[in-house]
Amino acid sequence: MSFNLDAWFNAIRDKHIDVDGALGAQCHDVFLSYLLALGGVKNDGHAPRDGSTHYVWTDFPNHRPGLTRIFTKHAGANIQRGDVVFYSHYPYAGTHVAVAQTGVRSDGTYVGIDQNPNTVQSRPLPTSGIVGVLRPKQHILGNTPSKPSPKNNPTDPQEEDEMKTAGFFYRRGGDLICIITNPVSGLFHEYAANDGVYNSKIATAFGTGDFPEISVSHARKLEEDMAKVREGKR
Repeated sequence: MSFNLDAWFNAIRDKHIDVDGALGAQCHDVFLSYLLALGGVKNDGHAPRDGSTHYVWTDFPNHRPGLTRIFTKHAGANIQRGDVVFYSHYPYAGTHVAVAQTGVRSDGTYVGIDQNPNTVQSRPLPTSGIVGVLRPKQHILGNTPSKPSPKNNPTDPQEEDEMKTAGFFYRRGGDLICIITNPVSGLFHEYAANDGVYNSKIATAFGTGDFPEISVSHARKLEEDMAKVREGKR
């Protein structure tokens, strides 16, 4: 049996989808939509432990044995088109999940389908922080995305690099500490927002958009990961 990945994506692209009715449109809802499209059961996509999405992969197949009808479990070193890619430490937001449209490309990224905070989209995604993939047992048709979203699939390398730039903030005492980071170049810029506004002029210049709040430990992990990128270790 074969599965048309592009047809599934085109049916949900540019939408906010909330499949489980919990916490609004999250990255996990893209996985649940994909699971249902492949013939699975929504409850089998439940994330165990504290609800972090990567525990679906970690606890496979014991938590939901029904997933073994649909997927096989693999390490994240060899991403293939159609794989469900799980992150334990996604560079932008901690735990994350996406569906791969390509394997890993020469720049170290792959094209994946995800959402949150944006609508469902196709975009280049980093490989740092991946714990592993679930691979559909069905044959996935095609080798390339059929109709990439223009706004999320830049053709210019500079645009691609800018799109990957993200901003965060954390609190240290009474100070608001802002971070601008990029998992492609390894950029890590940290500064205090003295005016109490996280999206300062420098953040606007980088085009990061809204800054989510993270913990101090997450900030330090980001700093460590970006240093490894700059050193060429990730």
